[in-house]
Amino acid sequence: MDNKWVYPSDKQGDLELHHMLTYARQNYASHTDWYLRHRDTGLKMLGVVLVANFTIGSLFFDHKLNAYLSLSALAILSFLSLILSNLSVKSCKQAYIAALENALLVTKTAWAMGFAQPIPIDKNISPNIPCPVREDEYLYVPRYIKDGINAKNTEAFVGLHSSKKGTTFFSTKWTLWAIGIVAHLISDGLILSIVLEII
Repeated sequence: MDNKWVYPSDKQGDLELHHMLTYARQNYASHTDWYLRHRDTGLKMLGVVLVANFTIGSLFFDHKLNAYLSLSALAILSFLSLILSNLSVKSCKQAYIAALENALLVTKTAWAMGFAQPIPIDKNISPNIPCPVREDEYLYVPRYIKDGINAKNTEAFVGLHSSKKGTTFFSTKWTLWAIGIVAHLISDGLILSIVLEII
């Protein structure tokens, strides 16, 4: 097997893997937090666009807002809904990719620390209680190791998981796009209604 980032040695060298594990874990948490912030901000902004659409439509049909001002505002909101959806999806994707990179770094570090193989334990630890999930091959979550093994490099791993159906990002992306398109269609529908009203 051709391993480019590791080599067999009698000593581990100066590399302190537990520091790397802490670094990767903290970065993963930070990027996940940014992902959630971008998602929530995108949803809030699109919610504001939806509310603004209905407010402008209500004010126009109650004869409290000029037709041309209403049309101008709705045209801006129509455009804004698509722009906000796009920006939200892009910012979420960047944070999600960064989180994936650090999750993979955690896995690589855990593997280098020996957690992807059976580990020795003190023979006196709970001798009468069976090991939890005793059919697992190793201490670290098997799926994380297998996902990493199936990718040839970080870019392939991130590319696969950032476009894969069923992930958190996949759901977020389509939710943001769906709300953005609905807001766009509502704006366009109100524009058409106002135009028909003033003709």
